[in-house]
Parts: sequence; structure tokens; C-alpha cells
Amino acid sequence: MNLFTRRFVVLAGAALGTTGILLAAWKPELYSVNLVALAAIALLGWCGTDLSGLLAAYLVSSCLIHLLKRVIFLFGPQTQEVYIALQLGPGLLLIAVVLAALPRLRRRKPSPSSVWMAAFLAVALLSTGLSLRRTEALYVGTAVYQQLLPFALYWVGQVLTQAETIRALKTTVLLAGASALYGMVQFISGPTFVDRAWAAGTYQYSIHGGKVLDYIEGRNPEFRAFSFYADPLTWGLFLLAGMAAAAVARDLGVISRAAWRTSLWLCLAGLFCAMTRTSWLGFAVMITAVLLMRFRSLRRPWLVFSLAVSLFGITVVGGSYLYREVFLARRLPVTDNPVAQRYLTVGTIEARMSAWEELQAALREGSVIGSGNAALVEAMSARGSAATGSKGLVHNVLVQITIQNGWLGALLFLGFVAQWLREAFRKLPRATSPTERRAIQWLIAFGVGSLATGYLNGGNFLTHLYFLLTALVAGGASWLPEWSRIRADKGHWVWGQRLNWPPPLQGWPNAGFPRQA
Repeated sequence: MNLFTRRFVVLAGAALGTTGILLAAWKPELYSVNLVALAAIALLGWCGTDLSGLLAAYLVSSCLIHLLKRVIFLFGPQTQEVYIALQLGPGLLLIAVVLAALPRLRRRKPSPSSVWMAAFLAVALLSTGLSLRRTEALYVGTAVYQQLLPFALYWVGQVLTQAETIRALKTTVLLAGASALYGMVQFISGPTFVDRAWAAGTYQYSIHGGKVLDYIEGRNPEFRAFSFYADPLTWGLFLLAGMAAAAVARDLGVISRAAWRTSLWLCLAGLFCAMTRTSWLGFAVMITAVLLMRFRSLRRPWLVFSLAVSLFGITVVGGSYLYREVFLARRLPVTDNPVAQRYLTVGTIEARMSAWEELQAALREGSVIGSGNAALVEAMSARGSAATGSKGLVHNVLVQITIQNGWLGALLFLGFVAQWLREAFRKLPRATSPTERRAIQWLIAFGVGSLATGYLNGGNFLTHLYFLLTALVAGGASWLPEWSRIRADKGHWVWGQRLNWPPPLQGWPNAGFPRQA
């Protein structure tokens, strides 16, 4: 970090600290803002303010903000406005990341998958903006911030260099390991003192805060660990991303094999503590995809896309079978253990079974761009019987997108997935080593496994890490060609950092990569 940057960080930290002190003098309960200011200073000072540092700071803040928004309740009661305002911090960092990457983006031709995503995002923004006529501006702003802003990382991920990719992968792996350790502590001891203070202060407007308080007061016997995330599902989805990042880092030599094994077992332990069957389904699909891609005949983007889309029907038919033959037939053993009960029952599978009927109803309405993404936020805020599927609270990503963004949005999203798979599979024959090929396969498998979770819990998988990791194998990804640089050394082509291509490739990047047999 140069002198100018250090001065900027110090001045920004001083401004934040002064603002926090003034707010605390105005309202004593706002002295928790000082903690946020100190955290921001430490994070930017540690990570830096270039693209690599801003991205690392965003990855850390997007995870730890959930812990920080609970820690503030240790200082006493907090207003709902302060609670909500704290969660805007990662979004501001994401905007800074996009601005830092903008010069690179302007110099590059967008990949076809990026164009598909931009078209979908335009429809989503239009439908969400038009919903201002019938819903509150708070719901619209929340929808844009929570559901649409993370899409921007798909463009950023394609312009990352090798060093920036390494740092992002390592940061994700470390965060996944730390979250698993904290989650295991929760699973063994129950809600920590931080969780208890948070639940007591937010149960009136936080869905998961109300669930935790019900467990503390004995009204609900089930407690699922959620680490420092919003709920067990979002934690489970993050663990899948952490597992994929660790596998890619292992295959590219970024982390050791021992670190990979440790990360794998920690993530698996975290998935068990979260007790979310949706995450286990994503894990099963991801591992299955990695194993199947070992066969050359199955490395076909159209085949994988067809299988991924067919999971919609498999979920509906399989859910109906489980509900009819297992749940209603009562063939499972009866137990009083809450952990066993969680894993031996099918839960709210009735809501997943109705996905086909909900999709048909949404298509019959004939909406081109849908009712907007604010419908889901409004439905979640209702927290009552009024939150129905027609308002956007559904458990299937295709149904959710069709309701929110119409049949046009659904087609554009499927087009993005198909084009992304096409671009990702094109990189497989261009891999320069078996380990690089496995890294690409892991990223493809993560994208497919994440989509599978969407058939059980809607668009919850569309997080910042989903877009970041899938962007690493998109058509415009720049880190893989850089990683594959080779140089001459005693007549052999070996890994190196200097760009010294053999004669057939001296015209790179205009020339193509040699295909492997």
C-alpha cells in the first residue's frame, strides 16, 4: 500500500470514527457505530484499496457482517434502523469493487454469457422498478440490494488476474473453515451469548431471530447451527462454495493437500451441523457431476444443461414419491432426538411438490416481465399466512423467476445458464494439465449443484460467491490463460510466470490454445 493510500485509509477511518462519536453523543444506543467504524478501518488497512484488496475486504465483510450485527446487541438495545443500516456495508464495498474493475471491463468485449445475464438483469430491474406503483420503496430497494446487486460479481470475476484469483480463493477457504468451527460450537453448546442477545433484540422483525428465541425459551425443541450467517440455509450454501473453492485451490497448487482435506472435513461437519437437506442435495449433485465428468462422453454442455433443467421434474416427482411412500406410510423410525428427527423426515416437502402447478399458474397469467423482485421481500416480511406463492414466496427458482420476472426473465436466465455451460466446457480441452482440468470441472459442478438447490429453496443460491466462482470459467475469464503460461527450460515446457510461448503460440492472445487429446 503506497503512502497516498495509507493516508486515505487513515483519513477515512478518522472521519468514520468522528461520525460514530457524534452519533453516540446524539443517541447513546448508536455508539455501536464506533465498532463498525473500527472494523472498517481494520479491514481496509489489512486488505488494501486496490481491486484485489477491495474484493478480499468484500468477501470478509459479506460473511462477518452477520456476526457484527449481532455483536452490537451486547452493548444494549439497538434500533431496527441501525440493524438494517449495518447490513449495507458489504454492498458499498461491492460497488467499490465494481468501480475498481471498471477500467478493465471497458477494455474487454463481454462474453456471450455476460450479455445473457445483462439482459436478464435489465428485465429484473425494470420489473422491480415498476413495482413501486404497488409496493413500498423499502421493499424495492431491499430487493435490488439483496437479490440483484451480487450479479455484478460475474463481470468482476472474469477480469481477475492470477494473483487476485489466488487471494479470493484463499479468503473463501479460510472463511469457510472459520464458519465451520463457530458453527460446531453453536451445535454443541446451543446459541452463544452473542446469539442470545441478538435474538432477544430482533425477534419482532427477524424471522430467524424469532426462531432462536423460541428455542431459548423452550417453545421449539429444534436448533440448527447457522454460524455467523443469516440462517442455516445461507450458511450451508456458503459451505458448498467454500468446498468448491478449496478443491480448485488444491488442484491449482494454491493450498496443500493437507489443507484441502482439513477444509473438506470442516465443511462436511458444518453441513451436518446446519441440518439443511437442501445443502446436502447440492453437495450430492456437485460430487456426482465431478465424478461423471471423468468420462469424455459426458463432457457435453447440452447434456449437462438438459440434466440440470430436468432436475425440476425430478424434484417434483421424487418429492411426491417420498411424501406418499415414506412420509405418509410412516416407514421411518420414530425418535425423540431433534437431530434424528430433522434428518429422518421430509420436512415441508408439500411446498416443493406444488412447483409444477405454481409454474403453470404463473405462465397462464401471461406476464412478460413479472411482478418484480420486491414481491419476495414483501412476502418474507409478512411472516404470516398471507405470504403465499402468488406473492413470490416459493421454493423453486424457476417458479420464483417466472413470478418475479415473467416468462421473458425465465427464458433469459435459462439462456444464461446454457451459455455459461457452453463457455465453461470449451475450456476443458484447452486445459494444460490434469489438475487444471479438474479445477474447471469443480467449478462447473459447483454451478450445477447450486442450481439443484434452487429447485428446493428458490433463488437463495444466487449469492456473491455463486457469481464469482462461475465467472472464473466463463468465456471472458482471464485468469486461466494467465495461469497456463509456460516457458522453455532445458528443452522442456514447464510451469512459469514469464510469458514465453513456443513458436506456434507467439501470436497469443489472437492464437488459440492447443487442444489436448
